[in-house]
Amino acid sequence: MIAKIMKGSGFKGVINYILDPKKGTELIDSSGVRTDDISHIIQSFIDQTNLNSRVSKVVGHISLSFSTQDSLKLSNEFMTQVAREYRQSRQDHLRQKRQIQKREDL
Repeated sequence: MIAKIMKGSGFKGVINYILDPKKGTELIDSSGVRTDDISHIIQSFIDQTNLNSRVSKVVGHISLSFSTQDSLKLSNEFMTQVAREYRQSRQDHLRQKRQIQKREDL
C-alpha cells in the first residue's frame, strides 16, 4: 500500500474531483457528512472548518493505493478497515469528518 497525502484550502474542488461520475467513484464510508448530494458533502466539511478559523489548510486528501495483485482481497469492508486504521495511526480520526471512496483506476 502506498499513501499520498495532499493538503489544500477548498473543499468544492477536491470533492468534485474525487466524486466525478466519470471516474466511477463509490462512497464506501463516512462519518459526520451528509452524503445524499455532493453539495451537502461539501457543506458538511465547510461547516466544520468554520469552527476553527486559525487553520489555513483545511482540506486533507489521502490516497491509499493498493497493488493490483491484491485486487481479490479488496472488498469495501477491507478497504474501509485499512483506511480507518491508517487514520488512527495518524491521529486524524479524533474530531474530523471523513469520507472514504473507492476508485478503480487501471
